Amino acid sequence: MADKEHLEGDVAARSQGKTAAEEQIAGLKEEGEELTASVEELTSQLEVMTEERDFARAKEEELFGEKLQMEEDIMDTNNGYVWVTERLREKEEEIFDMEEQVRKLQQGNDSMSERCTELQDELMALRVEHQALKVKLAEEERMHKAARDRFVRVLKDRSLEGGGVSADGDLRSDTASTSPSTQAQGAAKNLQESPLNAAPPATNVEDAYEDDFDDDGE
Repeated sequence: MADKEHLEGDVAARSQGKTAAEEQIAGLKEEGEELTASVEELTSQLEVMTEERDFARAKEEELFGEKLQMEEDIMDTNNGYVWVTERLREKEEEIFDMEEQVRKLQQGNDSMSERCTELQDELMALRVEHQALKVKLAEEERMHKAARDRFVRVLKDRSLEGGGVSADGDLRSDTASTSPSTQAQGAAKNLQESPLNAAPPATNVEDAYEDDFDDDGE
């Protein structure tokens, strides 16, 4: 009787343990299902993260390539800037040399202008002097012509007076005996002693200058 009760108690205990184990198994199944769902969700998230990682890596590689390209562009820009700076320096030196040449040419031009002014003044003075000499020469020619006319008249008068009588009634034998050649020599001497080198009359410088231009135009 005691064994039966003991067995019944043991069966009841085992039944309770089985029920508890079944309940525990059911709970573990639920936990397993939850864990499986969590694993699937985490797997999905991992796949998404992997795709994002791959995209980020590709983007990083693209950005790295762009960075390298930008660095090359910056290097080219720096080289271009250095080249432009050198060219600018060369142009500045060329401009400086050209300014120096212009300054020298300007100085030469100023000197030539001053010389041209001096030559123009000298030319003006020479023209005035030339005109004065022309006037003097014309006056001398006029005086020479007048002296020559007087010489001709003297020769004619002496030729006519060759056999004449002087005012006091004496015969001018010296005049009569003088040959025509001697008379010509004396007249030439009188002509040389005539005032051919006398100073010409005062003339208007402006009129002389205008006459000089008229003569040059002819």
